[in-house]
Amino acid sequence: MFGREGLPLGILVAQSRFSGIDYFWSPAFWSGGQGFKACRKRLLMWSFILTAGVIAVFAGPSIALLMTATRYINWAAGSASFWLAGDEASLWPITLDVSAIGGTECLNPTLDTLNKQVLNMSGCIWAGYASISQYLKEKHFDLGDTALVIDDGIVPRDVILQSTRVSLETWAHASNVPYPVLPLYDFSSDLSYNLPARYFMSLRISTQWLPTPNGNTSTNEDGSKNEYPSAFISIQVPVNGSNSSGNIFTCSVDARWALGTNVFGFSLDAAIAEQCGSISNTRSSDDIEFTVNNFLPIDDGSWQTVHLGLDWLNTLTPQLDSNHLCWTSLADMLRGAGVDNSTGLVSYWGGIQDIIEGSIATLVADGMSRVGYSANGGSPNNFLLRGDFEFPYAAGYASNNSTELYFSITVTGFGYTADSTAYYLALTVLFTYALLALLHTVYSLWTRTACDAWESLSDLLVVSQNSPPALQVLKNTSAGIRDHATLRTAVRVRVVSAAGRQKFSPEQEELHLLYGPGIDVTTYEEVKIGEKYGALT
Repeated sequence: MFGREGLPLGILVAQSRFSGIDYFWSPAFWSGGQGFKACRKRLLMWSFILTAGVIAVFAGPSIALLMTATRYINWAAGSASFWLAGDEASLWPITLDVSAIGGTECLNPTLDTLNKQVLNMSGCIWAGYASISQYLKEKHFDLGDTALVIDDGIVPRDVILQSTRVSLETWAHASNVPYPVLPLYDFSSDLSYNLPARYFMSLRISTQWLPTPNGNTSTNEDGSKNEYPSAFISIQVPVNGSNSSGNIFTCSVDARWALGTNVFGFSLDAAIAEQCGSISNTRSSDDIEFTVNNFLPIDDGSWQTVHLGLDWLNTLTPQLDSNHLCWTSLADMLRGAGVDNSTGLVSYWGGIQDIIEGSIATLVADGMSRVGYSANGGSPNNFLLRGDFEFPYAAGYASNNSTELYFSITVTGFGYTADSTAYYLALTVLFTYALLALLHTVYSLWTRTACDAWESLSDLLVVSQNSPPALQVLKNTSAGIRDHATLRTAVRVRVVSAAGRQKFSPEQEELHLLYGPGIDVTTYEEVKIGEKYGALT
């Protein structure tokens, strides 16, 4: 207002009204802006006030939105390459036989050994029996789609299990350095092979792995095939305490090795570290129906079919009674889950297929994930955080008989992420405000000028009361301003000159608020920055 042109009356009230949206369609805003003679200055003032108004309205909600941490973010916290004892052929063998069971100490375990969950026996392919058995017992016949935790001492592991329900197929995957997946996606749910199986006269559940045939085998599709899945199994469940009648369930297993990522870390609601694997190419469970194609993983070209040998399978489900050839750990597991109707809850024998398939798929996936355990071990230390450490080769293994893998460490926590229009708009509002504040600061430092006079309505009211009335310019405005021309009137603050002092009494103020284009230059002069003003005397 102490500039040469002054401010239009309509713009003068902007400092107290710009935070209200209604100001921007009022005559004060539009007519006041037209009070500037230069079009460029008029547009700049309108833009500046409009921007300030938008910031005033949306700054609060923008800050509230941006300060709400609703996302989990992973930050890189180091990495290292390491070597596993064994080459790819021994870590991910195409044929699993007795050489891949975890060592000779894993042969012929007793039921007591299976239930102990001894940490130094975790390399045995049957080491997950206790956790799986307890889980199936708790779930009973309500298996569904779930993730179970297998306790490997201090590092529990997650195993993903899903039943397709309609197609009588169940798939599972378990995580570790080797990565098994069951079964193949492109399967035929109606195909069955005609294989000889032995029937046992027994009052207990009997399980037997069947050898994979050589050559062609007749099928139910009026022909024969010489392509087979990884394994076949027959399960005999007695009915009503009879050893001469019962139900026989036959299943096939299609096992694959697949590349994936093994994640190890602490969950937010527990202090126990867990590890869980994931496959990069998967379908969303929301995008598929419960049909024969209800299989989430997608072959990315890395999948390898695995043949499961009888010696490996029999070690996975060891015989528990020398007098009963087919009373195995799998049979005991199914008995604990109530498959033999010992609980009296089986009303429909076809309804127990999920628990049988889930038991088989989980045992095989867990057993495959333990291949290579026995030859590897050790614990990482804080030097991993540097991200450049390289583990030495495993003791006793040369570089040509070792496999290099890589792992990285991430820190997970709440974070802030701009990933929607609302966040982008909120950031725009705050950055614009920061830019205006920065420009104002630079201008004040450059010109060495900062004015806090007439900041409030009361300041303007006082200086107006101490100024001579503008009777002609403000004529007929005592009941309110209706003429837009009045809002365009320039308002200036001027100081009484030395020659004009004689026109006023000594008690009056030096600064006056003047309206209109014409100013008596003999009475007033422009305000000087840095001067102190008050009464004339």
